[in-house]
Amino acid sequence: MIGEPGRTNYDLNFRFMGYRVRVHPGFWILIAVISFRPGMKPLDLLIFTAAAFTSILIHELGHAFAYKRYRINSHIVLYHMGGVAVADSVEAMAGIGKHSQPGKKIFISFAGPILQMLFAVLVIVACRTATKSDGFVYAYLPDNASADPFLATEEMLKLPIARSSADDPQNSENETIENTFPESTARSEYKYFLPSDVDQLDGLYARILKNAQPNSFGRITVRELIDSVRIEHPALAHFVYSFVMISLFWGVLNLLPIYPLDGGQISRELFLLSGARDAVGKSMMFSIVVAIIGAMYWFTQDVTFNGLLFLMLAMSNYQMLNAYKGRRF
Repeated sequence: MIGEPGRTNYDLNFRFMGYRVRVHPGFWILIAVISFRPGMKPLDLLIFTAAAFTSILIHELGHAFAYKRYRINSHIVLYHMGGVAVADSVEAMAGIGKHSQPGKKIFISFAGPILQMLFAVLVIVACRTATKSDGFVYAYLPDNASADPFLATEEMLKLPIARSSADDPQNSENETIENTFPESTARSEYKYFLPSDVDQLDGLYARILKNAQPNSFGRITVRELIDSVRIEHPALAHFVYSFVMISLFWGVLNLLPIYPLDGGQISRELFLLSGARDAVGKSMMFSIVVAIIGAMYWFTQDVTFNGLLFLMLAMSNYQMLNAYKGRRF
């Protein structure tokens, strides 16, 4: 695994679920760097920090639980590289003691990102159960895979709007609201919405309409329809969005076969299990290639921070490879 940073006078120390946890001041700097946006409100930064702290702590608890499975005590440190679960004994740190078999090391490395992503899935499921959107996954998954209520409202807004002379002077006119979600809702957010076959709607559509609470005419506005699938409290909505985003991104990132990420540790053990000659050296070269590809991808996507991160990982891996081979450059 990865070594922990030195102690400082500004460390935050506490116990959680029986484990000693130390938060190095570099952790707060990391969160500030990756979350900062021009004009960002202090409350938004605080909420993002709370979400990142919770998510990364869960990740490291996964490693700590895996250590415990092999009767190895450990403690958790959050620092400028994210976090690390450190075995308490020197023997365990050097080779996980008598449990140094590659399969067990792979399990310990997998446990962190898997637990972190599992919690993200649980939050998403809780949102879906409450007919609320987490606000994140629908942007990255196919519509039928995300099952996000926001996408259901988009489809509902394409259904005919039923009007009647009882509350509309333009009398019985059927029309369809097109392209009103989410960017263009402002110009039509106060239009009344009611599918002409509303009584036949079921499943998610019916739950959304029920939560939107139609008025006495059985109608709701476009704004009310969309707001019905949002998490009501803005702070909670921001926390859920940030937690899901960080948990999924951090979990996937850590499974990439790049040192010193969990995926890099797993890759090394798989190379060793393969019996390849110079397995460790080959795993380091593989790590460098993946890191360079990752850097190129993020730079092409104009995500400079991530590109620089992967570039730094590639350079760090190159230095590690030279040290391993006994070369100066």
